[in-house]
Amino acid sequence: MDGWSSEALEIEADTPLNGQRVVRVLEQLVALRGKPQLLQVDNGSEFKGIALDQWAYRHQVKLHFIEPGKPAQNGHIESFNGKLRDECLNMEWFASLI
Repeated sequence: MDGWSSEALEIEADTPLNGQRVVRVLEQLVALRGKPQLLQVDNGSEFKGIALDQWAYRHQVKLHFIEPGKPAQNGHIESFNGKLRDECLNMEWFASLI
């Protein structure tokens, strides 16, 4: 989610979501929108791994990790996730992710 415009640039629904998948989506977004200066992320394994770290280094993008157990530090995305769940995901029953 773009914290400046509050636009959801991409939504990936899958399990598990790993670092390589995050990098693949970021590459697509950079091709469309340009690279960000900073990514603010939580401490999920998909963000803390080598794949995203190497991608950020190569693209000179700073990674900012919120403090563990402090979701309020990433309030925009927490709010978005709650609204997405309430307004979309909880309204449907999904038999598969395909």
